[in-house]
Amino acid sequence: MGEFASPGEEIGKRLLPHVVESLGINSPHKTFATYHDDGDDYRQGWSDLNFQQLSQAVDWTSWWIEKTAGKSTTTEVVAYMGKTDLRYAFFTIASIKTGHPILLPSPRNSLEGHLHLIKETGCKDFFYSSERRGKIHELKAQASHVRFWEVPTVAEILAERSEPYPFTKTYDAAEREPAIIIHSSGSTGLPKLVPMTNGYIGVQDKFSLIPETEDCRRAVWTVMAPDERSLCINPLYHLMGLYMFQESIFHGIPVVIGPDRPITAEILTDIITTTRPTIAILPPSLIEELSRSDEGKSALSYLRTTISGGAALSPLVAKRVSELTRLASVYGTSEIGVVACLIPKSKDDYKYVEWHPAYGLAMEPIGDGLFEAVVWRKAKSEFHAVFHSFPELEEYRTQDLFTKHPFRDGLWLYNGRRDDVIVLSNGEKFNPINMEKHVEEHPSVHRALVLGQARFQSSLLIEPKWEMWDNQQTKEGFIESIWPYVEEGNKHLPTHGQVMQSHICVATREKPFKLTPKGSIQRKTTLSKYTEEIDEIYTRGESLDGRKLPENPSLEQITTFILEIVKEAMPDFAVSTTSDLFSAGLDSLQTLRLATMLQGAIGQLDDTRRSFVTAAKLYNTPTIAKIADFVYDVIYDDMVSKDMAADIDADLDSKLDGLIDKYTADLPPFIDDIVQPPSKHTVILTGSTGFLGTYILDRLLRDPRVACVYCLNRSADALARAKESFQQKELSFPTEMKSRLIFWQANFGENRFGLDEKQYTEVRQNVDIIIHNAWKVDFNHSLESFEQTHIAGVRRLVDFSHDSPRHPHLAFISSVSTIGRFHSKHGASCPEASLPNTEVVVPSGYGLSKFVAERILDLSSQKCGIPTTIIRVGQIGGPSYGPGYWNKQDWVPIVLKSSKELATIPDSLSYMPIDWVPVNLAANAIVEMIETRQSTQADQRCEVFHLINPTPTSWRTLLPAIHRHLAVKVVSFAEWVNMVKEIPITDEAIVNTPAVKLVDFLQGLAALSDWKQPPWETIRARTASQTMRQLQPVGEELMDVYLRQWKF
Repeated sequence: MGEFASPGEEIGKRLLPHVVESLGINSPHKTFATYHDDGDDYRQGWSDLNFQQLSQAVDWTSWWIEKTAGKSTTTEVVAYMGKTDLRYAFFTIASIKTGHPILLPSPRNSLEGHLHLIKETGCKDFFYSSERRGKIHELKAQASHVRFWEVPTVAEILAERSEPYPFTKTYDAAEREPAIIIHSSGSTGLPKLVPMTNGYIGVQDKFSLIPETEDCRRAVWTVMAPDERSLCINPLYHLMGLYMFQESIFHGIPVVIGPDRPITAEILTDIITTTRPTIAILPPSLIEELSRSDEGKSALSYLRTTISGGAALSPLVAKRVSELTRLASVYGTSEIGVVACLIPKSKDDYKYVEWHPAYGLAMEPIGDGLFEAVVWRKAKSEFHAVFHSFPELEEYRTQDLFTKHPFRDGLWLYNGRRDDVIVLSNGEKFNPINMEKHVEEHPSVHRALVLGQARFQSSLLIEPKWEMWDNQQTKEGFIESIWPYVEEGNKHLPTHGQVMQSHICVATREKPFKLTPKGSIQRKTTLSKYTEEIDEIYTRGESLDGRKLPENPSLEQITTFILEIVKEAMPDFAVSTTSDLFSAGLDSLQTLRLATMLQGAIGQLDDTRRSFVTAAKLYNTPTIAKIADFVYDVIYDDMVSKDMAADIDADLDSKLDGLIDKYTADLPPFIDDIVQPPSKHTVILTGSTGFLGTYILDRLLRDPRVACVYCLNRSADALARAKESFQQKELSFPTEMKSRLIFWQANFGENRFGLDEKQYTEVRQNVDIIIHNAWKVDFNHSLESFEQTHIAGVRRLVDFSHDSPRHPHLAFISSVSTIGRFHSKHGASCPEASLPNTEVVVPSGYGLSKFVAERILDLSSQKCGIPTTIIRVGQIGGPSYGPGYWNKQDWVPIVLKSSKELATIPDSLSYMPIDWVPVNLAANAIVEMIETRQSTQADQRCEVFHLINPTPTSWRTLLPAIHRHLAVKVVSFAEWVNMVKEIPITDEAIVNTPAVKLVDFLQGLAALSDWKQPPWETIRARTASQTMRQLQPVGEELMDVYLRQWKF
């Protein structure tokens, strides 16, 4: 590439006009581009344009621009919109030469989009080719202040001669000046301007200096061999089109410019066979077509490298094509330019990208196995174009998401954009891209779009290939025909994101999906066209979807009916009639939907009985067989109006005793001597990615007495989720602490916690503290749903502590619900002590399961001597500072959000005092209590603390702060609950008034409004924790913080 370095100019600091001038003099006959004469025969009519001709054309065009628009003195923007041909190169370079930044709008923009770009850039002169007269005629009528100039043809420009146009500007003077202005596709609205400064363009020049990798692999596009020849069928106003002609100028890689017309496989075959390019970016549809014919295969074989642009090839096509040409992937955006991506080592990895190590692209986890590509200024920024165009930034977040190769480090697969991620109304997230792509493989589907943002559940909008549509076919028949593909596509989604057949809608011919120039769907624009249809999906979804029970149904028919509904809701699980649905993963929203559908089915038989079915009652009947029995009783039992849902289990005492006996009957022998605690602790923390767990982890990592933390979590992507959680809360996550922070996937329902033998041995030998914070927080699930993983897991931790050489201290994060029914008849205050009395337990599965866990730990300390601490946690509030916030799915923020929608707020929270503890302070207190226990554990093997604000206040004291944020009137708690109860459970209600999800819980609170609970003792907690001693009551100031964090 030496001949392309202008004398006296440094690579990376050369301006395009200077390089063209230099090449016109020093390499006049070197080919810049190969172009066609616009005929219909692509086997002939091709000509080469050399750099001397290019230089002359640029000079003549520069004079022409000065004559029409004038010479710029203050970087006045001009625009050019033309046919895809050499004039893009002529006008781009000539505009820079005359001091005009040039705007290159896409001809596909709407009129509104064009006017937006003109306004944003202050463009006064707009050049266009004759082929764009129709667009310009429309634009002229709306932009009377702009002068429009039709430009000469390519042949006319090449026939002209002129004096060289003077250009004396230096790189240092022009580095930050915009040279070319392109724009994003506008998938989220109007086009977004992206200024390419001279410094931005210079980065492409500098790529020739990027060092070789250790295995001497080249980077696709950014470092090409000198004898390469590229084919450009991209628009020349697009990043890749510009990149290709600039690659010819900077690095001597001639470009074949394709025609401005739809490219068929036949045309492409003729172009490649005649012009012999060696590298091309081609849409997958064209690659597939080429691979089907002998002529097409022959054409592909001329290409050393073929890049599939816009989408992935099917595996079969990829295998066929990889025998003919090297498949590869590239990545770039308008804002950051083209990233240096290495040629893959294995041909099987063509769809993955591997960043050149010298480029410095960060991959930040966002959860669910997804990573966002982020450019940091501090990391090797000499190859980062974005900071030339946006010098004020310290980092640029691309919003593009990738997943890791399953077993090859450093390889990344594009997985959509961050704004593709759908967040359901319950806060659950999922990325729909892979599911959509799978459905689009159906031969009759053109495009598939999953939606569900802030909705109850996901749904699917399908655009058929209308040319294949059978006019005799119904939409229902079409949905039935594609359903197997949807079922397979659902396997790419988590359970909460999967699409039910009832939630599929077919698009109409009159409203085609809006696509970007890259061929991806403009989600927001497309969805805005289908607002009514989407609302209808969800309205229909609240109904029975056509299902109904037969008259006088048998128990078998009821069981089959329920089984069909559940299997559709949980397609990934082999659910039987005796499976515990909640252990298998049925969530609260799915339960609510099941209850709604059963109400509808029963209501069709006898409307007076529909109200007997509630989500709360389903939680007490956790299998299909039990639900069927319950529904059968509702339909046929005349005594159904009695409390038949077993809210109070007559056998509760024996059930609890049975579980406690089961997990303490064979406890190991007593440990006489407790090992002296080390000066540096090694800790197991469970549940580290949750609300409280995140702050406990942060507190441990800031403690110099903690040598290492093992985070054991059920999810495989816990590390990514932890990083995301820390980032959202602006907590400092360690980047270079591999020896101090270790994340392993664990399952406490399995032997060795699901760890392999090496991992289990490692923690067994080293750990001296266990903080067991992992517990399913669902107050609706039955006691049985907690046994396999949670209760059995506590016993496994007991055995672990007993058998470990350090006998680690086991601290259990319990709940005040274990003694939440403590009454004055039991004592004057709720004691910080283990209580075997089952009368004091809140009879929910959550409270009962933690009660059983407490009893297991207390008895284990008594019988086998392991050191334990039970910390009963009350209401944990949001952080007392910073950008974190109290989880909006918690019941207190739900009450406030719903109050805003209802313009009404309760005057109390029933009998509950305001004794909240901010989560950051709760984490501090927990660690302090455990540290205190290190000095007392030998003498007192089990101790109980209450993590509750020692100075409770009332809800009324917070109302002035709430009134400053919300326009609400005050009513009694019972009246407010009745208002919520009257709201129909629809998708819209779940989003806007989420308290409808908690009606049973809220009614339970209202029924206890006269309950007088004795005060909670906190003397032990205050003795053990400085944070507890200093804790202030919740006041208006803290409530202001919470409301700002929630942005209500």
